[in-house]
Amino acid sequence: MPTDYTAGQTYTLNLAIDGSTVSKFGFNITAEDVNGDKIGSWSAGAGTRLRSDGNGLTHNSSGTSSNSWNVAWTAPSSDMGPVTFYYATNQANGNNSTSGDQVITGQSGAVLTNRDNLISSFKLFPTHAVNNINIELAQSDDAQLMIYNMNGQPVMQRSISRQNLIDITPLSSGIYITQVIVDNKISTHKFIKN
Repeated sequence: MPTDYTAGQTYTLNLAIDGSTVSKFGFNITAEDVNGDKIGSWSAGAGTRLRSDGNGLTHNSSGTSSNSWNVAWTAPSSDMGPVTFYYATNQANGNNSTSGDQVITGQSGAVLTNRDNLISSFKLFPTHAVNNINIELAQSDDAQLMIYNMNGQPVMQRSISRQNLIDITPLSSGIYITQVIVDNKISTHKFIKN
């Protein structure tokens, strides 16, 4: 999944099912904003079709022997805020019952918007951290820092200057998206809190 998106841009996502010896596979995928509204649009490709409501993609009606699909999602034409991809995969043994079949559901972390006018990149290190991360601004002396968890919820906000040591000890272990804002222009990076 992308870590951010640009309004109107199309992204190719790969959905794959690993570790199964069954004969039929299927999936369902949607993209939703923080209010649960379906956003963006999907393009059907090999082995896929639009869902009956048009708000996502699914496998062909009979399932398939393929366990991997490349799907195309086009971001909404304007900034809709963070988006989360929700998916379900089906692994069926073909015995015409649900016995022995397996359904797995999941979701991506929040994918944040990446507005058209990005600031020059900033440095964030280390990308795997325990106590602190360093953020260095490339072309500005001050900015606003936002850190989001993978549910798209802000967990930290503060003003920053050219060089910063950010204490992340209050954060739980997990993946976070760091957003730096300068003059209403945004750039993002991801880091992992161990």
